[in-house]
Amino acid sequence: MNELDRSLKAKMTADGGAGGLATLSNGGFHQQAADENTPFNYTIFERLTDLPSYTFGNVTAFNYTPYQIRHYSVKGANNSTLSPQEVTGKMLDRTIVLLTNPSLNVTGKSVLCCRFDREIPLRPEWDETLKRWIYGKGAIYALWLTNA
Repeated sequence: MNELDRSLKAKMTADGGAGGLATLSNGGFHQQAADENTPFNYTIFERLTDLPSYTFGNVTAFNYTPYQIRHYSVKGANNSTLSPQEVTGKMLDRTIVLLTNPSLNVTGKSVLCCRFDREIPLRPEWDETLKRWIYGKGAIYALWLTNA
């Protein structure tokens, strides 16, 4: 996990309290994949392929780094009376608010901008073992970084 991964995870984990992302995502925050026995609801985050850096005279001026953050839920998760679609929607909405130009601590870098870029469509998956649907919803966020 790199410095930016740690900073994003810390930001999401610290958002507790009623309606906070840490409360909604009671199964935790996982990089790239969650363990098989992770309780629902949970969040997965991953850095996508970096897009080109911009340089001036052999010095990197800034990097564009997209991140994908996805949320998963099943019926009855987190003692909620809401449907899994509503729960993942609330998780997505909270993440958009949380990651709109947040204060992030990234050693050696400054965050110029962090914004919602686009939504990842709802894609239910059938869990054959437990005979249930797993609902996922998420988004891609654009992070612009510069050397500090």
